Amino acid sequence: MNIHAIHIYGYGKFANQTFRLSPSNLHLVYGLNEAGKTTLMSFIESVLFGFPKTKRYEPKTGVIYGGMLEVGHPDLGQIRIERTAGKPERVTVYLEDGSTKPEGFLNELLSGVDRQLYKAIYSFDVFGLQEIHKFNRDKIGRFLLFSSLFGSDAISKMDAGLVKKQEELFKPNGRKPELNQELDRLKKLSEDLKKAKAREGDYHRLLNEKKGAEASIKESGQLLKDLEHLVSQIEQAIEILPAAAEKRQLEEQLASFGGSGESRFPEGGLFELEKLESHLHPKAAQLKALEEKKRRLEQRAAAFAPAEDFLEHEAEELLKAYPFYQSYSEKIASLTDQLHQINGRVQAGLGRLKIEECDILNADTAYEYEWKLQETAQAYIELRELKRSLDERFEQARADLEEAEQAHAALSNEVMPEDVRKQKEETLSRLASAGGHAGRREELLLQLSYLKQEQKVRMKRRKTAFAAALCAAFAAAFAALFFKEWFPGALLVPILLIFAAVVLKKPEP
Repeated sequence: MNIHAIHIYGYGKFANQTFRLSPSNLHLVYGLNEAGKTTLMSFIESVLFGFPKTKRYEPKTGVIYGGMLEVGHPDLGQIRIERTAGKPERVTVYLEDGSTKPEGFLNELLSGVDRQLYKAIYSFDVFGLQEIHKFNRDKIGRFLLFSSLFGSDAISKMDAGLVKKQEELFKPNGRKPELNQELDRLKKLSEDLKKAKAREGDYHRLLNEKKGAEASIKESGQLLKDLEHLVSQIEQAIEILPAAAEKRQLEEQLASFGGSGESRFPEGGLFELEKLESHLHPKAAQLKALEEKKRRLEQRAAAFAPAEDFLEHEAEELLKAYPFYQSYSEKIASLTDQLHQINGRVQAGLGRLKIEECDILNADTAYEYEWKLQETAQAYIELRELKRSLDERFEQARADLEEAEQAHAALSNEVMPEDVRKQKEETLSRLASAGGHAGRREELLLQLSYLKQEQKVRMKRRKTAFAAALCAAFAAAFAALFFKEWFPGALLVPILLIFAAVVLKKPEP
C-alpha cells in the first residue's frame, strides 16, 4: 500500500491539517527541530495500529483526537483508513465502492504486520541513526539491513549485552567476575602447593636423617654383638689365667727341686709342659690384642651412642608434624586431580577449537585484534541469522510455488476442451447470423463471459506462480552470494527460471 494523503483531525500540534503526497514510492519529510516530523510519523503508526497509551499527542483544543489515511491498494484501489479516539477506538476502512469494513479487515490488509515489526522495518528514530555518520558504505548497508530485520537499536543493545556478559565473566582489574575469582583461587592454591612442597622437603630430609640414624644404630648393634663375643672369649682366657699362674708356680717348684725330682716327674710331663707353654703364649698375646680391640670398640660405641633426649624430641616433632603431612598430602592429591581436570578441559577445548596450545600462547592479544575478533564473531552471528531468515523465506516461497502449481493443475482440469469450445462458438455465430433464438444466444453469451472470467483467473494465478518462482530464485542467488554455496544456488536458479518460463507460457484462448 502507498500513502497518498494524510488528514489529521487532531494529533499533537496538528489540528485540521492535510498533507498530500506524490505517487512516488519515496517521500522526504524535512523541517526544523520541533516542526512535527516525529509527530507525523507517530500519527501514521497510530492510525494503523492504535493510539499510544500516553497522553502526549492528545490535542489541547476541543478537536477530535484522530485522523484518516488515504492509501492506494493494488487490488482494492483507493481506500481510506480512519481512526478516532474513544472507548473503544473507532476504526473504519472505506473502500472504493463506498462500502465500509471494520478493524479486522485492516489487520488483513496489513498481512499480520504488528507495531513492533512495522517500527523495525519502516521506522528509524534519532537514537538509532545518531552514529551512522561514522560508518562507511559497507557498514551503512549492513546497518540498514539489520535495522530492517531487528530494529535500529538491536545492534547496540546486542553489543552492550555482550560487553556486560564479558564483564560478568572477566575484568582485568576486577575481583567479582567469575574468571577473576577462579584466577585468585588458582594463585592461592599455587602458593599453598609451593609451601607444601617446601615442608615436604624438610620432612624428607628428617626421614633421611632418621634412616641414617637407624643404620648407624644397627651397625653399632652388630659391633656390640661382636664385642660381646670377644668378651666371652676374653672371659674364657681369664678363666685359664689362674691355671697358667699355677703352672709357673709348679715350674718354680720343679726348678727348686733340681735333678733329685726327676725320678718323681710324671712321664711325659715335660712334653705336656711345653705343650701348655706353647698354648699359653698365643693366648696371652691374643688376650692383649682383644683387650686393645675392646677398648677401641668401647670408644666407638660411646661415640655412636645416640642422645636419648634428642631422639625423644625428634619423635615428638615427627608425631606433631605427621597430621600436617597427611593434610598436605591430601591437598597435593586434590590439587593434582584438579590440575589433571583443568588439563583435560584445556585439551578438550583445544580439540574443539582444532588448534595447538602454542598457537593460543602466541595469539595476538592487542585491543585492535580483539575488536576485529568481536566484529568477526558479530558478523558470523548476523550472517547466521540472515541465512535463517533467507531459509524461512525460501521455504515460504517454495510452499507458495507448490500451492500455485496445485491451483494451476486444478484450473487446467476445469478448462473446457478445445473441440467443445469451438462447437459452442460456431453455434453462437450461427445464432447471431440467423438473428433468432434470443434466449439461447443470451445463454451462450453468459457461458462465453464465464469462460473469459476463468481465463482471467487463470492468468492471475500464473502471474502469482511466476512471482513466487522469481522470489525463490532471487533468494537462492542471495544465499549463494552471502554464504558462498554456489552449487545449490546455481542448480536451483535455472530450475526456477525454467518453471517461471513455463508458467508465463501464453495460455490457451
